[in-house]
Amino acid sequence: MYKIPDKYFFRLHHNRPKFKNNFEEILLHVVDSLFEIGELPVKEFNSLLNSKLRDFPGNAFRKEKTMDNWRTEIASLFSFIREKDGVLYPGLAAERLSIKRDFGLFWNYFLFSFQYSGGHIANYNIANSIQNKVHFKPCPYLLMVLIEGEKLAKKPFHITPEEATFCVFNDLRVIRDKRTPKASAQIILNNRKQKKLYSYEYELLKKKDGENRTNSDNTRYAKDVLDYMKYARLIKGEFNRLYLDRNNENAINYHIENAEVTFDGYKNLMDSDFVLKDINMLEEDWHTYVNSFDNISEFDTKLDEESLTSVTKAIQEIFKNYKGKSIPNNIKGDAGEQLVYVHECLRTKEESKRQHLILKIPTHLGVGYDLQSIEIPKCKRYIEVKTTESYYSLKNSSVNVTVNEWDSAETLGGLYFIYFLKLNRTGEKKKLFVIQNPIKQIKNGNLKASKPRNNHILIKLNEKAGTWIDLLEI
Repeated sequence: MYKIPDKYFFRLHHNRPKFKNNFEEILLHVVDSLFEIGELPVKEFNSLLNSKLRDFPGNAFRKEKTMDNWRTEIASLFSFIREKDGVLYPGLAAERLSIKRDFGLFWNYFLFSFQYSGGHIANYNIANSIQNKVHFKPCPYLLMVLIEGEKLAKKPFHITPEEATFCVFNDLRVIRDKRTPKASAQIILNNRKQKKLYSYEYELLKKKDGENRTNSDNTRYAKDVLDYMKYARLIKGEFNRLYLDRNNENAINYHIENAEVTFDGYKNLMDSDFVLKDINMLEEDWHTYVNSFDNISEFDTKLDEESLTSVTKAIQEIFKNYKGKSIPNNIKGDAGEQLVYVHECLRTKEESKRQHLILKIPTHLGVGYDLQSIEIPKCKRYIEVKTTESYYSLKNSSVNVTVNEWDSAETLGGLYFIYFLKLNRTGEKKKLFVIQNPIKQIKNGNLKASKPRNNHILIKLNEKAGTWIDLLEI
């Protein structure tokens, strides 16, 4: 048996929303609700948010206490809600998810700031962590364990939630004393070689009534973090065997290179005679820290190598008949825009020889659309691409447009299109929801638009507003 000596055993934990099995769908509903609410006094804000949470399927008859729990769990774990002078408002983390609708991006930002001790747990639990001098950022450490494991094993190296729990998360020699990732990887390999089982016999793992928890309950916090890393495209795998996802090398390296970027407010209390009030005074500083990171290009969603090859082949096929026309070699940028660009080339391929007029428009030009395409009659089509990137398939059908995009839609009328693309990692066929003349669709009652907030407008889609079509791919 492998057992952590009792003097080094400490159980890390964090808030676990009760809706983890439907995470992405609910989080989009929450951030869209926050976007619509905007700024309000505390009592009014909480009441309105609870009301909007009830709109989520299955919540209509839940108790008010359940809605309160949802709201507070989300606020503490993700720092979605900020407070100033008695007024609550959505933080950057919430607004970015509502606007970008990119869960790979969202989970990378979340993991970048996630640490123990952290403001995502109750004050008395933070105090316990401070007393044990815990200062630990799990994401970069686990990534380095996987890298060091590959070097030691000289082959792809995986980690399981059980190994992460007892060789990393619950051992003060790691989370306090800074044992190296290489040493942790070596311990895991040694345990496998010697076929050691992991002991669950710790007093801190028992319930209050003295009963033992289930093994899955004891490893759930490490599993949560590994799941978040999988959603962030940092690791991949199934059946509790999780490996590095080499398709996301830039993000992996960024996490590792910035492992020392931490919130030090709780760390600074470690050698003092602190009281719970001192911890409470740091709460808003913690949420400010979590919401302070932005514009990290390494976290942007990019096509993996297989998809990138398909895009390249498609572009080559479109342009191979155009003598003297150079083949575009810069296919960086938004994955959804890349895929829709190819779709438009393929859509018009048989009936037009004007594909050279299909262009990706640089963002800095500020024209209010992403692509200039063509119609079979000799006129143009202006396309704004809206992509929702998630791990699982989502039902949510809302998009966030800028005021500039809205103005362009009004000016261009029937020539302006919104292409709504859902990308996920379940392998289902990609589909586009195509909306022509969104302003007209709003006037006809087929779309609903929120009031502008921070230069953005939330639009809730309706099946009557457009048509679902298959995304054309090579």
